[in-house]
Amino acid sequence: VGPPKLLSELGVGVVAPLEGVGQNLQDHMEVYQSYEVLKPVSLASHLSLAGKGSLGAHWLVTKEGLGATNHFEVGGFVRSRPGVEAPDIQLHFLPIGMSYDGVTLAPSSTGHSMQAHVGYNK
Repeated sequence: VGPPKLLSELGVGVVAPLEGVGQNLQDHMEVYQSYEVLKPVSLASHLSLAGKGSLGAHWLVTKEGLGATNHFEVGGFVRSRPGVEAPDIQLHFLPIGMSYDGVTLAPSSTGHSMQAHVGYNK
């Protein structure tokens, strides 16, 4: 799937000729900071095997709840300085602190944390 000329040059068969595929790709260069929270208000309590099973079952039956979201529900785009034509900074917040591997929780003495992400937006 992609631009036929490019795929042909690379020796890849064309399944669907789509010129725009692979264009305007952007890196997600960002910095994120985890913040420990004192009360159990993060999503950490839902990450046990039983919690994930309950969350998934609830979504399968109702198509609602925590399984119906990617959890990046708060965010925004801002300009880094006056005169910038379009916002070039992206902000988003996550109701749980994750380590860089995306699997393990960020260290926290309470077991609960939140995370703020700030990234370049082309």
